[in-house]
Amino acid sequence: MLPRQIFEVCGFDVEILGMDRVHSAAKRWRSAFRRVGLVDLQDTRKGNSGRPSESELSLEEKYARLEAQNNLLKAENELLKKLEMAERRMRKKSK
Repeated sequence: MLPRQIFEVCGFDVEILGMDRVHSAAKRWRSAFRRVGLVDLQDTRKGNSGRPSESELSLEEKYARLEAQNNLLKAENELLKKLEMAERRMRKKSK
């Protein structure tokens, strides 16, 4: 199939995309095919998308992640306390 036909079969409007984009995609596909073959042309987003599962982490890694998250939340709470104190001081000064 020609590149234009591939885009049209997949539901893209070639007039909106422009022929430059169609030609550059075809050039990219050809070079990928020459380098590795069909492997480079497959959509890898299916296998790599989404959040990694938690089951892959060991207990130590999970504990370290939770500890880091806890420290971050503590730091955020301290910052919020400081901001509240600064706002209170500003209100007292303006009165």
